[in-house]
Amino acid sequence: MGTLTNIAALVARSGHSVDVERAISTEDAAGGRRTTWNTVRQAVPAWVQPAKAETIETYGKRNMRVTHSVYFASDPGLCPGDRLRFSRRFLVVGGVSNAGELDRLWRADCREQ
Repeated sequence: MGTLTNIAALVARSGHSVDVERAISTEDAAGGRRTTWNTVRQAVPAWVQPAKAETIETYGKRNMRVTHSVYFASDPGLCPGDRLRFSRRFLVVGGVSNAGELDRLWRADCREQ
């Protein structure tokens, strides 16, 4: 429990925040598909870190690329495929986990776009 508390405190103190965006696919006048991004949550407190080698390897086994892990102290309501805007960077969510299923720390593993 101590580690979860410490990481949750780091999230709160990091000063990082992300905007959560969700893709909307529409059809244009010519019948082609167009994807736009709708912001569903703004300024969500987070702690953005480079992904650990172990995380990169785990996703690599599933032919997925991960560059960053983003930590949240409360449920960010993310789905795979959502996009996080972090300053001028975009991180596409590959997977989300709830550490120990304790509802105290969430991690989104992402690849930078």
